[in-house]
Amino acid sequence: MNNSGQSGLDNTTRLLEKHEIQEIYDLVLKNNTYEYQMRYRKIITEIEKWNWIDSEVPRVIAVQEFERYVKKYNIKPKKMLGFSAAHDAELKFLEPEEFFNFNYDDDNDKYDLHKLDIPKNDYDFVMLNQVLEHLYNPVLCVQNVYNQLVKGAYFYCNVPTLNLIHGYPENFITGFTPVGLGCLLKQAGFEILEIGQWGNLEYIESVFFKNNWPFLSNSPIPTHNIFERPCQCWILARK
Repeated sequence: MNNSGQSGLDNTTRLLEKHEIQEIYDLVLKNNTYEYQMRYRKIITEIEKWNWIDSEVPRVIAVQEFERYVKKYNIKPKKMLGFSAAHDAELKFLEPEEFFNFNYDDDNDKYDLHKLDIPKNDYDFVMLNQVLEHLYNPVLCVQNVYNQLVKGAYFYCNVPTLNLIHGYPENFITGFTPVGLGCLLKQAGFEILEIGQWGNLEYIESVFFKNNWPFLSNSPIPTHNIFERPCQCWILARK
């Protein structure tokens, strides 16, 4: 076993330079286009890929964007790492030769990302979906994951930007902005490739005034995307 929290590159105290933050913001600004805002205005239901109808709008869109990333970067993992990812829809677009998935509930000590202790450190792809908001020190956790990867490995995750508090007591952050998510990965040492986002005022009103997460099956929430109203964001980075 290796405890990656105790070894390897440590960037947890490094401060980002102003130009690094600006570069991340410039990458996010690419989302502020009409094409991006209307890209998924009409969601195509593809039952054979994923049961879209019983899913939240932002997760559906994030998964479709993930499919674009896989094709664009020709991502074909040999040894994939996941955390509570056995049922993540993104797996439909990947065919890893080996997939190692660790669930926190199976071993609270070894699989706690704050003090990660897993048997290998040669993964070439990692997926961390809807997890970072449940970590009290996400910078340390992302660094620990970084230390498990080989050079050139891809890191993908999606997180809420605005969210209801859930999963107490382990819900420490209500969301990340797209720039904040990019800075988090950059501080850990990653090269940022893509930052995506989705949201609109109607979705925000439904979540915070009706106190629920709208699903495609029971919600008329429009799927148009407003740059200034992100509710979900995602990132693809490379070590």
